[in-house]
Amino acid sequence: MKNALVICINLLSIALLAISIAAYCSSANQTLELISHGRILLAFLGAVLLLATLPLKNKKATILAAMAFLANIAAIAPLYLPAQRESQSSPAAEDMHRLKIMQFNLWGGKNKKYFAVAQTIIQTNPDVIGFSEITPTWLIALKAGLASYPYMITDTTGGGIAIFSRLPLESKEIRYYSPLKRPRAIAKVKLAGGHFTLIFAHPFIPLKHTAMRNEEFAIYANEAVEASKSGPVIVAGDLNCTPFSNDFRKLLNDGQLTDTEQGFGPQPSWSTQQKITLFPIDHCLVSKEIVTLKRYTGEDIGSDHLPVVVELEMPIKK
Repeated sequence: MKNALVICINLLSIALLAISIAAYCSSANQTLELISHGRILLAFLGAVLLLATLPLKNKKATILAAMAFLANIAAIAPLYLPAQRESQSSPAAEDMHRLKIMQFNLWGGKNKKYFAVAQTIIQTNPDVIGFSEITPTWLIALKAGLASYPYMITDTTGGGIAIFSRLPLESKEIRYYSPLKRPRAIAKVKLAGGHFTLIFAHPFIPLKHTAMRNEEFAIYANEAVEASKSGPVIVAGDLNCTPFSNDFRKLLNDGQLTDTEQGFGPQPSWSTQQKITLFPIDHCLVSKEIVTLKRYTGEDIGSDHLPVVVELEMPIKK
């Protein structure tokens, strides 16, 4: 019986190890890309197998299970390391601006908690909020409940996107991807002595549209680089991608951006329909001169996503 259990655990560990290593090649095909998003789950399964080997006192089984566990921890652990900042002269205190950003996928018509969402936002007190999957009904409710955010840009078509701000918007624009007209909102948000650019987006789900999502990523990266010529840049939204994907890392590299999870570890935001949220797919990416002071996910307020809140400090070019 003990030998059969050891064999079973060994086979499971080998299979998990093979899958975990293959997921590092996530850019090779769509299947590996989807598997790469399950790093937290794969690490959990590896931990279960490792614990299961301990009472068996079988060295080979323990080593195989440990390798399967570590193959996934190796992808997760770097997010706990501090973010690297680009070298620059220290700005004067008055040139630094603190900002709180909140972003939330409302889940469209499936979420009816209009009052709870508005109250949560008021209590959280962000300077700027980005919404995805916003419907005409949600837009009416949020305009009524968030009177202290008079500056906005909205589009309830093609999936729905919106930015609400208590800070003035120097410019605002809705741009669309593909003939399907997937919207993204781009706004220059005014600060004392300068501005920052917010690109708020919600690309296609990669289950069948990985190539389309990646085309959108390339657009975001180009827009971020262009916008960075005039000041700090933030790219935020439900990006339908975890930080464990090679495609996500390409977006960071090409857009010269830093994931605000860096230094805090992965913060799963989807799906609240499961007992444990396992997938960090809601993001706030920032240009490298921006410092992330705090980052966390909020409580369940009716959506299948948790809201994400990020507190930032950025230098303002004068």
